[in-house]
Amino acid sequence: MDLGSSHGTYVNDRRLDGEQREPLRDGDSIKFGASSRRYVVRLCLDKSSRSGTKRVAEASGDRRKKKKRKKDKDVGEESVGCSHLLVKHVESRRPSSWKEKNITRTEEEAKELIQKYKSEIENADQIEETFAELAKKHSDCNSHSRGGDLGNFKRGKMQKPFEECAFSLKVGELSEPVITASGVHLILRTS
Repeated sequence: MDLGSSHGTYVNDRRLDGEQREPLRDGDSIKFGASSRRYVVRLCLDKSSRSGTKRVAEASGDRRKKKKRKKDKDVGEESVGCSHLLVKHVESRRPSSWKEKNITRTEEEAKELIQKYKSEIENADQIEETFAELAKKHSDCNSHSRGGDLGNFKRGKMQKPFEECAFSLKVGELSEPVITASGVHLILRTS
């Protein structure tokens, strides 16, 4: 049940209606708000079954092993620091934001807005400051409150088109518009 959260609760990518119970089934996917994390429901129908207990224990052990392998893999990997300005459109995977509950602009309109912001930034004396101001006012991402700052991230943390662009930029360089499932982005590499 979603208890009236501003960004919603999703079961199998469907937003729950407020204050209504949703039965869960084995394999259902749950997502909370703007988080990129997903949780998968695994039901053990026979609680007294030793095999059910073993399966859960094995799954936990598998997760720990995967986490350790991933942690070992991350050591020494390149990371980038970026800020971004996101303009969502009606076909974005979540066409709502902190400033608009129901986004109705088309993808073409989103691209036009991004181009307008890009021109403003490129013509400014202080590119980083102008980028941050525009992101605070216009970005449809929750990072708007930080001027679009996403901090540092390694490969595998962002959607592929976003990641490829971010890693190809030089520090201080502004991207062309980047299209992902989230919408249309401008990316500024900061480190």
